[in-house]
Amino acid sequence: MTLRKGEIIGARLRRQWPHHVALPADKVRGLTNSETVRGFADTLTVAPLTYSIRRADDDFVVFCFARQEDAAAFRERFGERAPARNTAMVAASPPKPPRVGAEQRRVLALLAGSRDGVKAELLILGHCVSRRVLAGLVRAGLAAAKREVVMAGGKAIEVVRVRITAAGRRAFDG
Repeated sequence: MTLRKGEIIGARLRRQWPHHVALPADKVRGLTNSETVRGFADTLTVAPLTYSIRRADDDFVVFCFARQEDAAAFRERFGERAPARNTAMVAASPPKPPRVGAEQRRVLALLAGSRDGVKAELLILGHCVSRRVLAGLVRAGLAAAKREVVMAGGKAIEVVRVRITAAGRRAFDG
């Protein structure tokens, strides 16, 4: 899949803006309504795009926020309802962990077994892990890479240590 520079895909949307609020589409339709809703949302940590869902013959527009308190403020200002029951509808739970393949699961198992993380070169040379797999785990938020300077034989050398993240642990466990 080819992406244009800066294009937002679903995984990035769920990772960077995990707090979602669904408004009935009729509250957002029309120039005045959309300007009012979007104008307020733009003062908060809203994602640059929305998505639509349909539940029980009702259409909803979903706004995504980086911070939970911004989602709560948006919800308080515009209210929301779940289809057919007039109860709150918010997907403010953490995003589902991405699916991981066998090779990614093997690397996550190696990372999960180390409290302090593992040097990237050890994974690449000692465990035959490709740089592409490591980079993919870091990009997906399942692992974190950190550069460190260590002393070896009186010389300072730079190493990259890779650690599993909470999302990586959820993906590995689930």
